[in-house]
Amino acid sequence: MTRVLVFLDADLASSMALRYACQMAKLTDMELQPIHVEDAAGRGGSPGSGWVRKTWESALLETGREEITRLVEAERKACPSLLPPKLCMGDREEEILRELEAGDYDLFVEGALYRFTSADFAAKLRSRLYRFAPCPIILVRNLVELGKVAFLVGDEPAPQALIKAYWPVLGQAGLDTDIFYYQQAHGLLGPAPGTEPEKVLQAAREALAQRGGEAGRVQVLDNSPEKAAEELRDYGLVVAAVSSRHRKGPMVKLLSQSPAPCMLLVLH
Repeated sequence: MTRVLVFLDADLASSMALRYACQMAKLTDMELQPIHVEDAAGRGGSPGSGWVRKTWESALLETGREEITRLVEAERKACPSLLPPKLCMGDREEEILRELEAGDYDLFVEGALYRFTSADFAAKLRSRLYRFAPCPIILVRNLVELGKVAFLVGDEPAPQALIKAYWPVLGQAGLDTDIFYYQQAHGLLGPAPGTEPEKVLQAAREALAQRGGEAGRVQVLDNSPEKAAEELRDYGLVVAAVSSRHRKGPMVKLLSQSPAPCMLLVLH
């Protein structure tokens, strides 16, 4: 069974993330664990210490519990694999990382509204959570039907790494799959020196076939990030690797502008 941690706040982005995770759970054997973190610093800090602080934190947690429980209960009937939410107090990223590591999860899911910019996306990539998450991350920007999957491959990492990250999560769902090599990831209109897009695409096709999958479209995308994002708009999931060190390149811009949810393999 695939174990998925879903971050929830009482907002629209979290509602989309939860519904998308429930879509996945209908396609394959999944256990969804919601988590909500009350960040005291984000609420302006504690009004005191000792008993006063504990009382204030308890009130925050109780308010959060009521809001998140309502959100979860609204989906539970249609999503039996949805577990009761975990609630904790502390730094959001640290608490999520702690749970990911302790719970041996296969995937982390969170939401972000589509007005999300390339700067917002770059900030996600350099965050401690994205850099040190022990599993792939799905970022949901729109609630779309999970019908087709696009792999966005490049020269690094080898395409086999993307297939390996994706397969335990949704490989058994039998979704239609296309593979694209994005040349603009190099900042060039043509292939970067020393790269062989067709060989990379063939390696990706073979890696998918070795696991029992089959690719439909297998082709090079060599247009601008904006046009490439438009090319991917009809997919229910885009699977890609991004570097936490290169946060301003065409690949990051493409992914930030794509309306499709993204499964990210973040490289250090």
